[in-house]
Amino acid sequence: MNRFFSLLSIVLLYCSTISAQLINIDYNNPLWSFDYMREAWKNNMDFWEAEHRIQIDSTHVNQKFRDYYGQALMTVQTFNGRILEKDRTGWLFRNPIQKLKQSEELSEAITPSDAKDFILKNFLDEKIIMFNEAHLYPQHRAFINSLLKDLYGNGYRHLFMEALSAEYEGVAYPEREMGIYTNEPNMANLVRNAIQTGFKLHAYDGYEYKNRDSVSAENILKVIQNNPQDKFIIICGFAHNNEKLSRSLASYLNQIAQINPLTIDLTVYSEPESSNYYKELLDYYHIEVPSVLTGPDNKQVGMKNSSGRDLYVVFPHTKYVHGYPQWMINPKENKFDSLKFSDYGVARVYIKEELTHIKSPIPYSFKYRNSDNMILVPLRDYIIRYYKLKEGKPILIKSSDNTAFVSH
Repeated sequence: MNRFFSLLSIVLLYCSTISAQLINIDYNNPLWSFDYMREAWKNNMDFWEAEHRIQIDSTHVNQKFRDYYGQALMTVQTFNGRILEKDRTGWLFRNPIQKLKQSEELSEAITPSDAKDFILKNFLDEKIIMFNEAHLYPQHRAFINSLLKDLYGNGYRHLFMEALSAEYEGVAYPEREMGIYTNEPNMANLVRNAIQTGFKLHAYDGYEYKNRDSVSAENILKVIQNNPQDKFIIICGFAHNNEKLSRSLASYLNQIAQINPLTIDLTVYSEPESSNYYKELLDYYHIEVPSVLTGPDNKQVGMKNSSGRDLYVVFPHTKYVHGYPQWMINPKENKFDSLKFSDYGVARVYIKEELTHIKSPIPYSFKYRNSDNMILVPLRDYIIRYYKLKEGKPILIKSSDNTAFVSH
């Protein structure tokens, strides 16, 4: 047995050395796995291969930096539609997250209201609505996506996205090169629906600058000044919309543009929150859909774990249907179909129009081989490509053309 593990260690070390030669990585850098992810994106490496190689290179993980490694691996797993595997990686490598430090008020006078309806009924006069999202938890993107058409119908015309690369404004379809995080299917679908709805997309991230958020605010202000009659949506990550932080994007927008954005938090009362207070909250109010807790006056109650935002959305635990998280399933946009071919490792669904017009389209959904043959497909023409997974690489073995019915 000891001899077996010695041989296995040699093989893993050999494989990781090969990986390092393909992409130059400094393993002494605590963020080496993020560098690997970025280089894989720049070099157009298939993200399944990138995930496989990051896993192989786990032999290089410094115990002090396991959390960073876990985040990078989880991110690539979201690109590959592997949400359950992403959560398992979180349990293995990430430190427990406890954003709720105390119990929320539990009262029969408080009612959970559907968050989408609450926002659309109360906040359509805002000049800027600013959502945050957790890059590792795509349900936040799915929630924002559900609001886009209604917001556009009420005068919101511009969508600022931290995830976009500056040179990819004015695109017609979501594609691999337009940004790293846009390679996640739910983010790509948000981009897809925003473009089709009529939004003007804007990159704004001042990532290359030391004072990142102030540069981002200046980039946003230029667009606002050129379109003074319009209303705007901003999507940012995590704490960038925390108005209590003096160097956050939300604070700089207030300082530079003299505009106080409506800040909506999607990350505090959401997975991967691990504290008992979060479970207590969901259980007491029977939270089944993204919700806002409201009092008798139909306004949001004061949240005890608030952290510098105007509104807090409480997300339920993710449930799965045919292996897909329920927040990906939308009868107005997609449906389940049965796979007619079984000898595959992974099936990828592509929108046919995008395969025709762009070089590197982003899959609409994935299905990994298991006992369930149901696959999530869009309500439009699509193509399924079937792959074998061999030595960490997907090899195309079959493609099928499918015509979907039109959504009403």
